[in-house]
Amino acid sequence: MADPTYLLTKEEWEELIPKEKVVEEKYILCYFLGNSDLIKKYARRFAEEKGLRLVSILSNECNSDDNQYADEVLIGKSVEEFVNLIWNAEYVLTDSFHGLAFSVINQKQFLIFYRKRTDVKESRNSRIDNIVCSWGIEDRLIREPEKMIIPAEDINYQEVSLKVQELRTKSLQFLKNALNV
Repeated sequence: MADPTYLLTKEEWEELIPKEKVVEEKYILCYFLGNSDLIKKYARRFAEEKGLRLVSILSNECNSDDNQYADEVLIGKSVEEFVNLIWNAEYVLTDSFHGLAFSVINQKQFLIFYRKRTDVKESRNSRIDNIVCSWGIEDRLIREPEKMIIPAEDINYQEVSLKVQELRTKSLQFLKNALNV
Protein backbone atom coordinates (compact mmCIF):
# COMPACT_ATOMS: atom_id res chain seq x y z
CA MET A 1 0.00 0.00 0.00
CA ALA A 2 1.40 3.36 -1.03
CA ASP A 3 1.72 6.35 1.25
CA PRO A 4 -1.36 8.53 0.56
CA THR A 5 0.80 11.23 -1.06
CA TYR A 6 1.40 8.86 -3.99
CA LEU A 7 -2.31 8.30 -4.61
CA LEU A 8 -2.63 11.58 -6.51
CA THR A 9 -0.86 12.20 -9.80
CA LYS A 10 1.46 15.12 -10.43
CA GLU A 11 -1.37 16.84 -12.32
CA GLU A 12 -3.85 16.30 -9.47
CA TRP A 13 -1.39 17.78 -6.98
CA GLU A 14 -0.78 20.71 -9.34
CA GLU A 15 -4.49 21.60 -9.17
CA LEU A 16 -4.22 21.89 -5.37
CA ILE A 17 -1.18 24.14 -5.10
CA PRO A 18 -1.05 27.92 -5.49
CA LYS A 19 0.12 28.99 -8.95
CA GLU A 20 2.11 31.93 -7.62
CA LYS A 21 5.72 31.06 -6.82
CA VAL A 22 6.74 31.35 -3.18
CA VAL A 23 10.35 32.08 -4.26
CA GLU A 24 10.88 33.88 -7.58
CA GLU A 25 14.47 33.05 -8.51
CA LYS A 26 15.94 29.59 -9.20
CA TYR A 27 16.76 27.74 -5.99
CA ILE A 28 17.63 24.53 -4.21
CA LEU A 29 15.08 23.65 -1.55
CA CYS A 30 16.27 22.15 1.74
CA TYR A 31 13.72 20.45 3.95
CA PHE A 32 15.49 18.86 6.88
CA LEU A 33 13.63 17.48 9.88
CA GLY A 34 16.87 16.49 11.56
CA ASN A 35 19.61 18.77 12.73
CA SER A 36 22.85 17.60 11.10
CA ASP A 37 25.57 20.19 10.61
CA LEU A 38 27.28 17.78 8.22
CA ILE A 39 24.23 17.63 5.96
CA LYS A 40 23.87 21.41 6.05
CA LYS A 41 27.51 21.78 5.06
CA TYR A 42 26.87 19.38 2.17
CA ALA A 43 23.83 21.46 1.13
CA ARG A 44 25.83 24.69 1.16
CA ARG A 45 28.58 23.19 -0.99
CA PHE A 46 26.05 21.63 -3.37
CA ALA A 47 24.39 25.05 -3.84
CA GLU A 48 27.75 26.69 -4.49
CA GLU A 49 28.65 24.05 -7.08
CA LYS A 50 25.29 24.47 -8.82
CA GLY A 51 25.39 28.28 -8.54
CA LEU A 52 21.91 28.40 -7.04
CA ARG A 53 20.28 30.09 -4.07
CA LEU A 54 19.72 27.82 -1.04
CA VAL A 55 16.23 28.05 0.47
CA SER A 56 15.36 26.22 3.69
CA ILE A 57 11.98 25.40 5.18
CA LEU A 58 12.38 25.55 8.94
CA SER A 59 11.15 22.44 10.75
CA ASN A 60 9.95 22.17 14.33
CA GLU A 61 13.22 20.56 15.49
CA CYS A 62 15.38 23.41 14.27
CA ASN A 63 15.88 26.95 15.47
CA SER A 64 16.88 30.06 13.56
CA ASP A 65 20.58 29.51 14.32
CA ASP A 66 20.35 26.13 12.56
CA ASN A 67 19.54 27.76 9.24
CA GLN A 68 22.42 30.18 8.85
CA TYR A 69 23.68 27.89 6.09
CA ALA A 70 20.74 28.91 3.85
CA ASP A 71 20.33 32.08 1.80
CA GLU A 72 16.66 32.27 2.71
CA VAL A 73 14.70 30.67 5.55
CA LEU A 74 10.96 30.08 5.27
CA ILE A 75 8.81 29.54 8.36
CA GLY A 76 5.16 28.57 8.77
CA LYS A 77 4.39 27.47 5.23
CA SER A 78 1.14 25.63 4.47
CA VAL A 79 1.01 22.18 2.89
CA GLU A 80 0.09 23.81 -0.43
CA GLU A 81 3.05 26.19 -0.20
CA PHE A 82 5.33 23.28 0.76
CA VAL A 83 4.31 21.38 -2.38
CA ASN A 84 4.65 24.60 -4.41
CA LEU A 85 8.21 25.05 -3.13
CA ILE A 86 9.12 21.53 -4.23
CA TRP A 87 7.28 21.97 -7.54
CA ASN A 88 9.30 25.09 -8.40
CA ALA A 89 12.71 24.03 -7.03
CA GLU A 90 15.60 23.13 -9.31
CA TYR A 91 16.76 20.54 -6.74
CA VAL A 92 15.45 19.27 -3.41
CA LEU A 93 17.70 18.17 -0.54
CA THR A 94 15.82 16.46 2.28
CA ASP A 95 15.91 13.92 5.09
CA SER A 96 12.12 13.61 5.08
CA PHE A 97 10.07 10.76 3.64
CA HIS A 98 7.45 13.23 2.43
CA GLY A 99 10.13 15.51 1.00
CA LEU A 100 11.26 12.46 -0.97
CA ALA A 101 7.68 11.57 -1.95
CA PHE A 102 6.80 15.00 -3.30
CA SER A 103 10.15 15.24 -5.09
CA VAL A 104 9.41 11.98 -6.90
CA ILE A 105 5.78 12.90 -7.66
CA ASN A 106 6.91 16.25 -9.09
CA GLN A 107 9.82 14.63 -10.94
CA LYS A 108 12.46 16.77 -9.25
CA GLN A 109 16.15 16.09 -9.08
CA PHE A 110 16.76 15.42 -5.39
CA LEU A 111 19.13 14.05 -2.80
CA ILE A 112 17.90 12.27 0.32
CA PHE A 113 19.80 11.87 3.57
CA TYR A 114 19.18 9.72 6.62
CA ARG A 115 17.78 11.84 9.43
CA LYS A 116 19.05 9.49 12.12
CA ARG A 117 21.96 7.11 12.24
CA THR A 118 21.27 3.67 10.84
CA ASP A 119 21.82 2.06 14.25
CA VAL A 120 19.00 4.05 15.90
CA LYS A 121 15.95 1.78 16.31
CA GLU A 122 13.32 4.45 15.60
CA SER A 123 15.20 5.91 12.61
CA ARG A 124 12.50 4.98 10.06
CA ASN A 125 15.24 4.89 7.42
CA SER A 126 13.60 1.74 6.03
CA ARG A 127 10.85 3.86 4.44
CA ILE A 128 13.47 5.79 2.50
CA ASP A 129 15.45 2.64 1.67
CA ASN A 130 12.31 0.94 0.36
CA ILE A 131 11.51 3.75 -2.07
CA VAL A 132 15.00 4.36 -3.45
CA CYS A 133 15.72 0.63 -3.84
CA SER A 134 12.33 -0.26 -5.35
CA TRP A 135 12.59 2.50 -7.92
CA GLY A 136 16.27 2.15 -8.79
CA ILE A 137 17.35 5.54 -7.48
CA GLU A 138 19.74 4.41 -4.74
CA ASP A 139 22.37 6.90 -5.92
CA ARG A 140 20.10 9.70 -4.61
CA LEU A 141 20.61 8.46 -1.04
CA ILE A 142 23.63 10.20 0.43
CA ARG A 143 24.79 7.86 3.18
CA GLU A 144 28.09 9.65 3.85
CA PRO A 145 27.62 13.41 3.45
CA GLU A 146 31.15 14.03 4.71
CA LYS A 147 32.49 12.60 1.41
CA MET A 148 30.61 15.28 -0.56
CA ILE A 149 29.79 12.87 -3.41
CA ILE A 150 27.31 14.31 -5.90
CA PRO A 151 25.59 11.92 -8.35
CA ALA A 152 26.68 12.61 -11.92
CA GLU A 153 23.49 11.48 -13.66
CA ASP A 154 20.02 12.96 -13.43
CA ILE A 155 17.13 10.76 -12.37
CA ASN A 156 15.45 9.02 -15.30
CA TYR A 157 11.85 9.84 -14.48
CA GLN A 158 10.54 7.95 -17.48
CA GLU A 159 11.34 4.71 -15.61
CA VAL A 160 10.54 5.96 -12.10
CA SER A 161 7.16 7.40 -13.09
CA LEU A 162 6.06 4.03 -14.47
CA LYS A 163 6.87 2.43 -11.10
CA VAL A 164 5.01 5.18 -9.23
CA GLN A 165 1.97 4.73 -11.50
CA GLU A 166 2.03 0.96 -10.96
CA LEU A 167 2.14 1.43 -7.17
CA ARG A 168 -0.67 4.02 -7.35
CA THR A 169 -2.86 1.70 -9.43
CA LYS A 170 -2.33 -1.29 -7.10
CA SER A 171 -2.94 0.84 -4.00
CA LEU A 172 -6.14 2.38 -5.35
CA GLN A 173 -7.38 -1.07 -6.33
CA PHE A 174 -6.57 -2.35 -2.83
CA LEU A 175 -8.60 0.50 -1.30
CA LYS A 176 -11.55 -0.13 -3.64
CA ASN A 177 -11.53 -3.83 -2.74
CA ALA A 178 -11.22 -3.11 0.98
CA LEU A 179 -14.11 -0.64 0.85
CA ASN A 180 -16.20 -2.81 -1.49
CA VAL A 181 -16.47 0.04 -3.99
